[in-house]
Amino acid sequence: MRARTIFGFLRLGEGFASERMGETNSLGVMGEQDIQPVNMKGYFESFLPDDRVDSVKAYAAAHPEVADRVQRWLDRLATTAEWEAVKAIEDPQAKARRMAAYMRETTAPKGAGMLYGELRQEMPKLGADAVPELIEVLRAGMTNGENLNRPVLILFDIGRPAAPAVPVLCELLQSPARPFILHLQCIEDGRGSESDTVCAPHS
Repeated sequence: MRARTIFGFLRLGEGFASERMGETNSLGVMGEQDIQPVNMKGYFESFLPDDRVDSVKAYAAAHPEVADRVQRWLDRLATTAEWEAVKAIEDPQAKARRMAAYMRETTAPKGAGMLYGELRQEMPKLGADAVPELIEVLRAGMTNGENLNRPVLILFDIGRPAAPAVPVLCELLQSPARPFILHLQCIEDGRGSESDTVCAPHS
């Protein structure tokens, strides 16, 4: 067996990790990503300067083996900055239009998947203003065979103001080409119940 020199990142537990550590404020390794080979030390140190973008780019230029990894990080950085600008839009319809683009495979920016949690928190706040854009996402996705679970769940979160989308959702559920299973509920005050089912996928 060959020994391998590694180094690890110690993190303060948060959420579930904190519960596992007994909420003792102890530091620990939270996952396999916290253990890295020692030859990656310089890569991680390149993130320490205040001008970390330039620092990381310079390191990638000198070490092409991390170029793809750095590019993914830069893409996530750009996507996060763009998302913050979208959240700052004041016009609800314009905001809904920009947010809807994050749910289309053809229009979502690179790394948009990491923002789904926030998207599901933010878009329902737009209420009825978000529904026309979500309907467009559904129709386009039905044509192109895209996974539409995300817009459907957001419509569910919106509740009763999402009623105009019900016919399209029922059409979606009856499509034999759908690559996923959905359960549509009529929503009362933002909450559904099994007795409120108006259409469901056929077995």
